Amino acid sequence: LLIPGAVTHSNVMIEHPETIADRIERWARVVGRENVIFGNDCGFQSTAGKIPVRVAWGSAVGSTLWTMHPQERVRQGGLWRGLRTVVSPSRRIEMKRLVFLTNIPTPYRCAFYNELTKESARKGVGLTVLYCARREPNRHWQISPSAFLHDAVFLDRGFHPTFGGASFHLNWEVGSLLRRLQPEIVVCAGSWNMPTNWFALRAARAIGARTVFWSEGHADAVRNPIGPVAWMRRGFLRAYDAYAVPNRRSADWILGEARQEKPVVLLPNTVDGEFYRRHGARERQLARKRLGIPASTRLLVQVSALEPWKGVRELLTAFVSLRSELATGAMLVLVGDGSLRGNLERGVDAAGCADCVKVVGHVDQELVREWLMAADAFVLNTFRDPNPLAPIEASFAKLPLVLSARAGNHDELLTPSTGFSIADPSYPGGALERFFKTEWSQLSTMGEAAYENAARTFVINGVCAALLEQLDTLVSGRG
Repeated sequence: LLIPGAVTHSNVMIEHPETIADRIERWARVVGRENVIFGNDCGFQSTAGKIPVRVAWGSAVGSTLWTMHPQERVRQGGLWRGLRTVVSPSRRIEMKRLVFLTNIPTPYRCAFYNELTKESARKGVGLTVLYCARREPNRHWQISPSAFLHDAVFLDRGFHPTFGGASFHLNWEVGSLLRRLQPEIVVCAGSWNMPTNWFALRAARAIGARTVFWSEGHADAVRNPIGPVAWMRRGFLRAYDAYAVPNRRSADWILGEARQEKPVVLLPNTVDGEFYRRHGARERQLARKRLGIPASTRLLVQVSALEPWKGVRELLTAFVSLRSELATGAMLVLVGDGSLRGNLERGVDAAGCADCVKVVGHVDQELVREWLMAADAFVLNTFRDPNPLAPIEASFAKLPLVLSARAGNHDELLTPSTGFSIADPSYPGGALERFFKTEWSQLSTMGEAAYENAARTFVINGVCAALLEQLDTLVSGRG
């Protein structure tokens, strides 16, 4: 790990962030971006006594904080060079009203909107979240009314057909609501082909609001890369003024789909990090006691839908094969539900490994946390996943990751110091073998590194503050 002095103060000038960023980027290109933390140079000893105090203070603090602004750091650090990102130093917000439109409430999105509401209030911005429905088939979250600490409006009048497991919401009242709210920005989340988003897009144009499509998609996760559906999707995406994406991979995909240069707003996926954080070994011991897991068992947990594209069958096959060779005393737990659950349970019985594989089914957020507290590592063997939240939650729980390269946030979450990469989810055995052969102490070190990475990248209040500044840049015409 290198900590070069990238901000120098041995002169009477406040250095421009572009200059400082160029230094950081040169280091990152040589040794890898995950191996560099930039710091200050030696200080003022040669000139501090010769310059006005206000200039010294501005050079020391002003340029450092400007450059360390989270979104500026990402852009200038080389990950986003060449994109029209809309970022700026922290400043006063001019935007007054912001609306998010999404399909249904989920625990992780409620946490995000609650934090965004607090940050919006501090900056004098009114936030309203419009939900197309209260629930969808096969999505089982039970959310208490007390969890909505934001202005949540449910569009109860509408039609909600389901085709092929996907819900298509048609809420015709969204236009009248937007006309009443008069937002400067409308952020549309959910699927591009949700008719309510089409209605909102038309209404936003009529009132002069800027429109942003929030997408977590990437090239490996798209279902129809060519053909008439792809043609319709590209036309729809081009209608928006800007895009909100979690990372470079998603930005490259959506700009390629739109085939136009448009502003990109950086919006990393977030979770309630403090809720999932494991504070010590005692928590692991207590969780195992409550779940009935022996202290000596090496526990691997996957939290996902039990569907073919999540790679659960391949994961089970590889685990059972490896266990007989080198993983005695290991256990695999699958937390979630889906069409493959019965098939998996029968497979476990047929293999005679009910003692080492558990299919838990759907559980609430508290019990998901319990399994993460008890685990030694988190695995996600997905074939396609836009930007899954479960590995972020696991990172906050201080777990090493065994993560498929097909996960959209693989590059943000996984380095050699945070876990093991599954190059091909059809054959996850190699990554599992590396995990099982790694010493306990090294796994603990990896878990700490995973937590530190999550704390730098996915802290919810920092993401919300940066998002508001980026959206405000769109409103003020600077994006």
